[in-house]
Amino acid sequence: MTIEVQGLLFDMDGVLVSSIAGASRCWRRWAVEYGVTDAEKVEIPHGIPARDIAEWLVPGIDIAEGLRRIEDMEIEDVGDLVLLPGAKPLLEELPSERWAIVTSATKRLLVARLAAAGLPVPERLISADMVEQGKPNPEPYLKGAALLGFSASECLVLRMRRMVCVRVWPRGVVWWVCWGRPGAKNCWPREQVGWWSRSQR
Repeated sequence: MTIEVQGLLFDMDGVLVSSIAGASRCWRRWAVEYGVTDAEKVEIPHGIPARDIAEWLVPGIDIAEGLRRIEDMEIEDVGDLVLLPGAKPLLEELPSERWAIVTSATKRLLVARLAAAGLPVPERLISADMVEQGKPNPEPYLKGAALLGFSASECLVLRMRRMVCVRVWPRGVVWWVCWGRPGAKNCWPREQVGWWSRSQR
């Protein structure tokens, strides 16, 4: 099966790389520094902007300082970051003007993680510090589509999280792909995405 779309919007974590181990370590260290109860057992939701996590863990926090601290921690902790299979060859096949990364990470953190994985920094990207409302709000993806010069309904979004696979926005449907979960209901396996990228060149 071929899906005909104009642009691809990639999540970074869970699609191109996996930084879950490092991110979990950093947030626990951060929680210890900020006196969070049972800090070493903190489990963070991945794919959520750091601002939301920080305010959830420490209501009333000096958000600028808290965000600067966690960003610095995560940038330094990329030693065991994992490049996910198939990500690099797929990106190398795609025309640069047809894809973007849309991430809940800041731009500094995105650049650090891509460098650690040996992946190129795309010409077009949307990071957490470029939007008013982060994921799961559709704003980042709508801006990513606009960067490519297309409407949201003309783009395919590649995300790991199963919960977003059937999301439909008013006046436009975005195709969602659960990369990394082959066989998940209503999701396209990674193999078909790779096939699509070649067949549409």
